[in-house]
Amino acid sequence: MIPLLKKLCAVVVSVAVITGLTCVPDSAYAAPVSFQTAKTLSVSRVVKAPTQVKAVTVTSLSAKSVLVKWKKTAQAKTYQVKIGSKTVKTSKTTVKVSGKANASVKVRAVGKSGKLGKWSTVRYVAPWKPSAPVISNSGVSRAAVSWKKVAGASKYEVQIGKRVTRTTKTSLSAGVRSDISVKVRAIGKKGQKSAWSIAVKRVPVVPSGLKVFADSTYWGALQWSAVPGATHYEVKVNNTISRAYDNYDSIFAEVGDQIFVRTVVGGRKSAWSAPVTKKLNADERTDLLSSRAQHERYRNQYLAWANEARSELSTLHYQLEVAKELGTPERVREVEAKIVSCRAEISGYENDAKEQQQEIDAINAKLKIGL
Repeated sequence: MIPLLKKLCAVVVSVAVITGLTCVPDSAYAAPVSFQTAKTLSVSRVVKAPTQVKAVTVTSLSAKSVLVKWKKTAQAKTYQVKIGSKTVKTSKTTVKVSGKANASVKVRAVGKSGKLGKWSTVRYVAPWKPSAPVISNSGVSRAAVSWKKVAGASKYEVQIGKRVTRTTKTSLSAGVRSDISVKVRAIGKKGQKSAWSIAVKRVPVVPSGLKVFADSTYWGALQWSAVPGATHYEVKVNNTISRAYDNYDSIFAEVGDQIFVRTVVGGRKSAWSAPVTKKLNADERTDLLSSRAQHERYRNQYLAWANEARSELSTLHYQLEVAKELGTPERVREVEAKIVSCRAEISGYENDAKEQQQEIDAINAKLKIGL
């Protein structure tokens, strides 16, 4: 009988597990078996944690603010973002938080059951981008590039055209053409890079080595040192500006005219060069010397005639006194008329001599300038 009860109890227990009943024996198979309905029976399931957050990006919005983004993770209800020692919670896949350069950033998902996923790969806050660099001309092809120090930067990258140079300083000297852009970015302690600064271009270099050769009285040949990257040049003579596409030009200029040149790169222009003055050529100098000698002869002749007229005037004054003493009115009137005429003659000779002297002074000025 007892073996049969054992089998029956085993069956009942099995059914109880399945149906939610509990078999409770009174005393080791000595009394009838009673059954009670089970209050609870928990069947536990294995709840998986969310997967690791991927594709985390950290973008600096300012020197003290960053934007963290990542891809949506399966089984995630919320996320935890840890930047430095501070943790921020969010249900989105992007968050704006405060953080300085070189602070560590990582993200993990939190499931509906509260289970935590693994932290993402650590990222680091990049330094804020540098201000626009300043380029100071130090020669035709070289320049000094400088910028302000960036908090958290351990080094910098300077891009000049397609060439990139690294430095731990905030300045460098390099070959910089006027038509090439220059920009800088900061690099943090973990190698994280900031955005590039604003790209700037070097102020065009002022042309140097100006020389002008006199072809004739009104024309000259102008030359200067070529500026790398120049689009063209502008030449100014007496406030008249013309354009030249090479480092030489044929100009309309007289002796003594001042000539200026400046570089143009795109729409940007350099300052005007120091002026050069058109000089005399050998033929012009010979002609001017000959002309001066002729004007000197004319001047001297007029002065001589003026002196002769003054002598005649003295004689006329004597004749006038005699005529007055003799009491001859007609003779007095005659001599007085001659005196008026002689004085006009002297004035004319003196004016002519003065005009000749002005011509001589102008020639001397040209000869002095054109040496």
